[in-house]
Amino acid sequence: MAKYNKDPIAPKAKAGRKDIAKKCLDINSLFLTKINYFCNTGYDLHKNFYQYLLHLDQLREFFHNLTNLKSTLSKF
Repeated sequence: MAKYNKDPIAPKAKAGRKDIAKKCLDINSLFLTKINYFCNTGYDLHKNFYQYLLHLDQLREFFHNLTNLKSTLSKF
């Protein structure tokens, strides 16, 4: 009698739960990979942005010195 009380769908349901858990783990690892990628990308953009600002600052100083030199030379 005990044989007939077992649900034949139960092993399939357990396997289905394992598949769902595996899919959730895959999605979570993909999500964490994306977060890690965007954080690293953000750092690179941040670093490049400040290098760009430094470059602009050097250009501004160069042209400022050039105009001062030009105005000094025009006085002579």
